[in-house]
Amino acid sequence: MAKVLSFFDFQEFFATEHACFDYLFKIRWPNGFICPRCHHDQASFVSTRKLFQCCSCRYQASVTAGTVFHKLRQPLQKLFLAVFLFSTSKKGISAMELQRKTGIKSYKTAWLLLHKLRKGMKSTGIFPLTDPVELDETYIGGSRQGTTGRGAEDKVLVAIAIETRNKKKMGRAYMKPIKDAGKKELGQFVKEHIQPAQQFTLMDGHLTNI
Repeated sequence: MAKVLSFFDFQEFFATEHACFDYLFKIRWPNGFICPRCHHDQASFVSTRKLFQCCSCRYQASVTAGTVFHKLRQPLQKLFLAVFLFSTSKKGISAMELQRKTGIKSYKTAWLLLHKLRKGMKSTGIFPLTDPVELDETYIGGSRQGTTGRGAEDKVLVAIAIETRNKKKMGRAYMKPIKDAGKKELGQFVKEHIQPAQQFTLMDGHLTNI
């Protein structure tokens, strides 16, 4: 399991603008610069704009292109801090609080960044759950008069799978609306989101592998 980055670790790893820039460069080009347009591997650095200009086609590439930081004219240290605060805030963080803690001057910029982070953190669903998994289904919907539970109208039946690393801490989770709680629907949900051959626990306590 990956180590949780503390605030002191964060300050040490990304202490300078150069450290943040170098980190993004290595993420985008782990084997050295490759031009996105012509795939040439040589470039000159335009220091005034912090861009790499391809020596072949002269295309200018940025380390932030294709990231949530694209077109945000803010110091990378502030943007990295925003990511850290967003990802470590258990109860979420507002745009106003993000603006205050990062020192971003414009509320509109802080709001846009927060929107980009939320969109970027949205799960693609392509990484299956691997730890011991607990599976259940439930009805979700607003409070209405009438029958409760499985007989409720205007509510959606949702399958839920959660990694249960230990009793005090849950891991990742997936939720999906399903037509019914039959084996076919749950089996498809398991196939999509739980690693093959991974045992999981139903809420009744029985181990299974649909």
